[in-house]
Amino acid sequence: MNISDYNSLKNSDEQHFWYKARKVLIDRLLGLYLKEDDGREILNIGAGLGTEAEILKKYGRVTALDKDPETVALSDRSGIRTVLGDIEEVEPEKNKYDCVCCFDILEHLRDDRAALKKIYRALPPGGYLFFTAPAYGFLWSGHDLVTGHKRRYTQGGVKKLLNEAGFEIPLIGYWNSLLLLPVMIYRLAKRAAGLAPKTDARPLPRILNRLLFLVLNLENNFIGQSIPFGLSIYGTARKKI
Repeated sequence: MNISDYNSLKNSDEQHFWYKARKVLIDRLLGLYLKEDDGREILNIGAGLGTEAEILKKYGRVTALDKDPETVALSDRSGIRTVLGDIEEVEPEKNKYDCVCCFDILEHLRDDRAALKKIYRALPPGGYLFFTAPAYGFLWSGHDLVTGHKRRYTQGGVKKLLNEAGFEIPLIGYWNSLLLLPVMIYRLAKRAAGLAPKTDARPLPRILNRLLFLVLNLENNFIGQSIPFGLSIYGTARKKI
């Protein structure tokens, strides 16, 4: 969760369905490759305001890196060691981290290629990168502008980036497929109407929020299986041994 979305949702009495379901996605994605409490060093690029902390801490010692001071302060409160810094400006120590998490971060970077090369260097041979990113350029909307996105991706584009950085790709897939059509209609309609840019992350009626969570969480039962389309891309990359 970035700071603009947090500020939109902070007065809500229930966690937004997308963030709640994404936490389940992250847990299941890591669980495919990692054992819990295995003493590994984890770098989480983009602190996520601590929303992922309870999951990541299950798999090792977590250090978060974020360039926003307010985000760093909020993440620190969750018990995660959080460092103020920008992956585009700093160079993580070579071979230091057993895995790196990059959840909805690549789309914010000016140079995603350079960042992935830094991540590759920070991992030991056999180390993992876990990632998510927004899909499809044609879905570009005011939400992307407000939240600081530079681009959206396709699976093929992500594969190319990872291969160029040197990674193997044991898993890549689409997520949030069931909501693709209604979101596409909603965003294209907003674009056609010329509405002012605004984040799509806003408090929802409790019943609707829970219903949407149930719909999206259904897809978490199929993590690791092939779904041909979706609003997000998730995956695992591995540094060659």
